[in-house]
Amino acid sequence: MSLRSGEQYKRPDVAALREAIDARLRGRAAFSDTNYSDEPIIFSGKKLKSYVPEQLAQARALAHSPAMLHHSEAYIFWRQARLLADYEDDFEYHGHFSRYFPTYQLMSSEQLRGYFSWRTQWRQGKVQATETSFVYLCAYELLHCVGVDDALQAHKQLSRLRKDYGKDLLDHRLFKNLTEWMDEFVIYWDLPQELLEELPHRDEDSVLQVLSAISDASDEQLFSALTGLSSYHIESSALYKARPAAVRHVVCGVVRKVSAHHDRSLKRSMLESYCGVCTERDFPMLRNAVFADPRAGADRSYELSPFDQLYCRHGFWSRKRYWGMAKSRKKFGELLKTIDAAMREQLNFEPAIESPLKTRYIVKAARELTQQIVDEQKAAERRAVHIDFSKLGGIRAAADTTRDRLIVEEEPEFVSDFAAVTTEVSEPDATDKGRSEHAGKDCRVTTEVSKPDTTVKLSDEEQALLSCLLEQNSVHAFEREHQLMASLLIESINGKLMDVIGDVVIDAGSDEPQIYEDYFDDIRELLHA
Repeated sequence: MSLRSGEQYKRPDVAALREAIDARLRGRAAFSDTNYSDEPIIFSGKKLKSYVPEQLAQARALAHSPAMLHHSEAYIFWRQARLLADYEDDFEYHGHFSRYFPTYQLMSSEQLRGYFSWRTQWRQGKVQATETSFVYLCAYELLHCVGVDDALQAHKQLSRLRKDYGKDLLDHRLFKNLTEWMDEFVIYWDLPQELLEELPHRDEDSVLQVLSAISDASDEQLFSALTGLSSYHIESSALYKARPAAVRHVVCGVVRKVSAHHDRSLKRSMLESYCGVCTERDFPMLRNAVFADPRAGADRSYELSPFDQLYCRHGFWSRKRYWGMAKSRKKFGELLKTIDAAMREQLNFEPAIESPLKTRYIVKAARELTQQIVDEQKAAERRAVHIDFSKLGGIRAAADTTRDRLIVEEEPEFVSDFAAVTTEVSEPDATDKGRSEHAGKDCRVTTEVSKPDTTVKLSDEEQALLSCLLEQNSVHAFEREHQLMASLLIESINGKLMDVIGDVVIDAGSDEPQIYEDYFDDIRELLHA
């Protein structure tokens, strides 16, 4: 403080100054004589960002305890998850958390509270937008069966988690990972096979089942297995569309010969040559997940099929199956295309295609089986019976007349209405001389009528098959007895009768072929004419 010249400094009166200040303060409301008491703080402590709930503090302390020093991060996560299994929170979180393998230890207290607040809402059925890492963290808990009663309930919750967030979040890998983990979860916890989705190769294994026992498989089963595994779609072939039954017969016949050749002359079976060798490989369980292996040390196995088994030995998983199935598609495709090409060449069918395989015994077998079909069809035509459907009405009338006359006491001279039908017997290549010397020889019976346009030829085998169908006998037994393919005969019969009846007579689409009910009487009288 500067002093003016001539003025003498005077010390202020401190007592008076204090009295003046006290008087002024007493005049304010804050310093009145009002009595004050304790009042609750409106903003609770647990709403503060710095607040750490006791259970979270215990989980952090567990991670730093001496007992956890020599354990893996996944094991520490599992122990913490069990401690926090029932913890709930209602913290309002506005932060961000993203990690490749999220665990509790990587999260701040605020992030932890944000996660458990979201988990609380999700468990109550409320689906809210959240961090992808939060979803992964919840999945890790369920993989350890944390927060559920058993493994089956955990699988259901994993399925729900995938449904709620698997396709909505931007991370497309989440759905794939959850699907993969769910299948491996079923194996790990020995849950029913019905829960498996993508892990089992059901179609491939069904094919392997047929190829491992070709001698016991029907042609339908074998052909379906081959086409399901082949890269060459023979069902779309022009030859198959023209003659499907013949192609199925030749394909199955050739494959059976190939299988027999491998068993007889080669070191490997056809199954091993085309599909590879059944070997065992490592199979890391629940990879790409934070997983502590709660059942470590328990040896066990899980069978997906007779051709696909998983084993756990001393904590390490392996899988045994045929691993060459990807290459087998090309091999079977080349085989079927070779058969198709050989058949076209033998039948002079256009357009011709190039054969990818030059294996002589395969090409020879395809040609021989094709020629066998051609020879059988020619022989059937030589033994054909000509039946005129226009006479069926007359035959019925004649039968009625005969019945009426049989019950009359007097039997007048009977003139058969069948006189209009003449029967001529001859050898297959008969001359005029041969027709007069037909006795005791193989013959062809021809029923001639006035309308040549309605004449149809049915072989002995075709008539026998019609009789079998009328009597509702087993078609498979018919095939074994006559050494013929019923499908070829059915195709031929339907084609012949189509021009006369104008409709398909035999239903070949069902498991057991049968004559349509509307044509039962016509076929029965046709065979007895």
